[in-house]
Amino acid sequence: MDLLRSNHGSRCIRRPQAEHVPGTALLTDVIEADHHHHHGNLDTSALQHDKGRNSDVVLVPQPSKSPNDPLNWPLWKKDLILFLICIDTAVVGAWGPMISPGYALMAKEFNMSYNALNGGLGLVSATIADLYFVHQRGVRLAAWGLCLSVGVGGGAIISGYIIQDVGWNWTYGVCAIIFGVWIPVLFFLCPETAYRRDALLNTDLGTADKAAELIGDTKNAPTEEFVERVESFEVEKRHSYVHQLKVFNGRVCDDPFWKVLTRPLMMLIFPQVLFSFFAYGLTTSWLIVVGSVLAQIFTAPPYNFSVSGVGLVSIAALIGAIVGAFISGPIADYITKAMSRRNNGVYEPEFRLVLVLITLIIGGMSFFGFGWSLQVHDPWIGPVIFYGLQYFGVGFMTIAVYGYLTDCHRDKAPEAFAAINLRNIYSFGMNYFISSWISTQGPKEVFEIIGGIHVFICLTAIPMYIFGKRCRSWTSRVEIFQKVMRA
Repeated sequence: MDLLRSNHGSRCIRRPQAEHVPGTALLTDVIEADHHHHHGNLDTSALQHDKGRNSDVVLVPQPSKSPNDPLNWPLWKKDLILFLICIDTAVVGAWGPMISPGYALMAKEFNMSYNALNGGLGLVSATIADLYFVHQRGVRLAAWGLCLSVGVGGGAIISGYIIQDVGWNWTYGVCAIIFGVWIPVLFFLCPETAYRRDALLNTDLGTADKAAELIGDTKNAPTEEFVERVESFEVEKRHSYVHQLKVFNGRVCDDPFWKVLTRPLMMLIFPQVLFSFFAYGLTTSWLIVVGSVLAQIFTAPPYNFSVSGVGLVSIAALIGAIVGAFISGPIADYITKAMSRRNNGVYEPEFRLVLVLITLIIGGMSFFGFGWSLQVHDPWIGPVIFYGLQYFGVGFMTIAVYGYLTDCHRDKAPEAFAAINLRNIYSFGMNYFISSWISTQGPKEVFEIIGGIHVFICLTAIPMYIFGKRCRSWTSRVEIFQKVMRA
C-alpha cells in the first residue's frame, strides 16, 4: 500500500491540492466496543452505515430523510427496477449482433462484399448511481454488463435459427415485438430515479469534506442551519404510485437543455472521461468488430458452418460473459471495501482500476490466441474458446471503467457516459475495412495488432491509477473544467 498512500497522500503532491477531492469519500470507520463509530478523532456515529458484516461501511452518498429518495427505497424495489432495465439492455445489445450470422446470406442476396455490408450496419449505469451506494455498485454494474453481453451473445445464437428458417428480416421483427411488450413494463414498473437531495449529503462530491460538515467534530456539533435543512425532509410526503407514473416530475437540474446536450462533448477534456473513452471504448469495440466477421470466418473453409452454426459460436461469448459477471461484480465490491479499510477508511475511485489487470492478461491472451488459431486452422473449438475469453476479460474492463467514472462524476454521470459511448463512431468506422483487412493480411496479423492495442490501452490504467487523484484535484480547481461542469 506504499504506492497507494504515496499517490493519495497530500504530502507527496507538490502542487497545491484541493482540501477535499471530488470522488474521495469516507467509506469505512472503526467500531468501538460500545458500538460507537469513529474515524481518527472524528465521531462518525451520526452518519448512516450499512448493516451486518458491513456495519463499518459508511453509506456514500448519505441518504436523505425523504421516503422519495431512491436511496431509501427497499432493496427488492431497487433490484427489480434494475432487473427490468437490464432486460431492456439485453434486447438493445442483441439488436445489432442478431443480424451478423446472416451476413453470408445477405452478401449473396444483395451482391455485396462483407466489407460493404459491415459498413452499412455499424444510461443504465447512471440509474445504478441513483439507486445504490458506492459499496453496492460493483455487483449491479456486473449484472448490467452481463445482460448487455447476454444480449450480444445470446441474440446471435437465436438469430442464427431465425435467419435460417424464416429469413434475416425477422431478426428485426422479433426485436420489435419484444420492445412492444417491454416498453409498457418499463413505464408502469420503473419510476424516475433521479432525485435532488441536499448537497451536503453528497459526501463524494465537491471540494469540501462533507462528512465532517455533517457531524461536526468531537468539539463542534452540527450547525443549527444544517439541522433545519435535514429535518425539512421529514415533512415530505411519500409520492403515490400514480404520481410516479407522471412523465414530468419537475427538474432535477437547473441547466438549460441545450447545455445538457452539448456537455458530453465538452466532458471529453476531463482526463478521467478521456481515459474511460479510450479504455472502455476501444476495448469493447473489438467485441463488436469480431462479432461482425464471425460469418466471414466460420462459413468459409475449413469450418464451413451453416448460418445457425455461426450463431452457436456465440455460446462461448455467453458463457464467458456469465462467468465473468459472477466473478467481477463481487471482486469489485470486495476490492472497494478492502482497499478502503487499508487506506485508513478513505475510498478513492482509482481502486476500481485494479480490475483492469485481469482484462490485460485474459483479454490480451484471447485476442492473440484467436488470430493464431484461425491462421493455423486449428479445430473450431480453439478459436471459439478464445472468443469466449474475450467476453470474460473485457467484462472486467466494463466494471472497472463504469464504476470509476460513476464515482468520479456521479453528478454528471449521464453526460459522462454519453461521452464515452461516442466510441460507437470508432466501431462503426472499423466495420468499413475489418473484413477486407482480414482477407488481405490474414487473421493472425490482424488480431496481433488488435491484441497489441488492447494491451497498450490496459496499461494506460497504471498512470491513471497513480495520477488519478491529482487529476481529480486539478479539474476541481481549474476554472475551465468548472465552466464545463456548470455549462
